[in-house]
Amino acid sequence: MCLAIVGCDARAPDGSSLNNQSYSPHAQPGPGDNHSASATTSGRYYGGLAVSGEVTKVHDGDSTWLDVAGVGRFVVRLQGIDSPELAQDYGAEAGDSLRDRILGHRVDALCSGVDRYDRNICVIYRNGVDMNIEQIRLGSAWHYKAYQNEQTASDRIAYANAEITARQNRRGLWASGNAIAPWNYR
Repeated sequence: MCLAIVGCDARAPDGSSLNNQSYSPHAQPGPGDNHSASATTSGRYYGGLAVSGEVTKVHDGDSTWLDVAGVGRFVVRLQGIDSPELAQDYGAEAGDSLRDRILGHRVDALCSGVDRYDRNICVIYRNGVDMNIEQIRLGSAWHYKAYQNEQTASDRIAYANAEITARQNRRGLWASGNAIAPWNYR
């Protein structure tokens, strides 16, 4: 596991800034732990934080906690998506969708910054698969267009197309035909 921070406001569990620090708890990276701020599973540059850890909690369809060696609890808000609030229709199902895919698994998080709640904004990969877009494909999240400027151009297009396809196929939250976006619900 390698943690590299470059040009973002990443936070440790105690709230202290991880900016301009590097951390490598292992002398040798393990299999698949070849991530740095400039090398990702998809070859894209995120310009921020790359970290690996085990998912210990899934709060809802777009928030999770990782256990990162040497750092501890690392709170993540999935970048580029917004899932229904827990009290909303399909809110519990959206959380279950993410939980079924990542809870208890080792994941890679490629992070671009920190939100107003001090959560690290990241794309989560499990075995090289982008779990954020999977939430959209399954109808468990919207593409969060209000923050699409934080995404790469290719992710903006892919996430938008995934939402269109999920809507057309009435997957997940789109099955009822009357889904309310969480930003309108809040």
